[in-house]
Amino acid sequence: MGFIWHAWNWGDEMKNIAIIAGLGALAFSAYRRSPKADERKENSNKGKSFPTPNEKMMEDNFLPALAASGISPRLGKTLAVIAYRESNFNPTATNGSESERKSAASLYQKDPGRWSCSGAPSEAYQFGSGGWYGFLPVTAVASSGNNCADPELSVYAPAESTASAVGYAGYLVKRWNSSHDSPATPLIVMARWGSPGRKGGSLEHKIKVERLRSKRLFGESANMDWLEEPIDYTLIPSPQSGLERLKKAGIE
Repeated sequence: MGFIWHAWNWGDEMKNIAIIAGLGALAFSAYRRSPKADERKENSNKGKSFPTPNEKMMEDNFLPALAASGISPRLGKTLAVIAYRESNFNPTATNGSESERKSAASLYQKDPGRWSCSGAPSEAYQFGSGGWYGFLPVTAVASSGNNCADPELSVYAPAESTASAVGYAGYLVKRWNSSHDSPATPLIVMARWGSPGRKGGSLEHKIKVERLRSKRLFGESANMDWLEEPIDYTLIPSPQSGLERLKKAGIE
């Protein structure tokens, strides 16, 4: 798996890959969320067993979206590990467990009027979580920078969900940097993805697990120095500009 990242320089080579592989993304763009989509299973926190990465979905659909989004390779790898954890690169993955539905409903019911301009029914915000990045609908919409965004597209559509992921990553980096002397790193973003505050378990343990998960995705022999390197907040594009780039590249 690690071989595909060695040339990840986001230059002409990646643009060519995006054009070629983007055909798969375009063919996939007409998907609809299946009500029978399997619930996402929680990966072992022991770090001993992670699923085999779905290389086909990753290469055909996920990588073209990252390449078109305008983000740095470091943040791109970070989002790849998150997508591997949350969905194994399946954009229709859904977690409709009771606990996840409660989390989604609680977040929505804090201020339902804020999202009413989308015209979507309340159920669209409270089904649980899903998509590449395991978003709760309200989180996906809020991270898009557009409160009127369609919650289903923000969670499941490759372009919209990736733009929201860029926005959410920027939020996590800025939040961490505002309250810590050391800057946010990929490991911090991974560990805080599902719980930006102090809740949700030991940060030290989460970082250990995410380090192991990253090695599983990129390969044991891959250079993992990037996990400890700062993510430059100033280089993270806005979700709106990211979405424009994605749409221009044909990612739907």
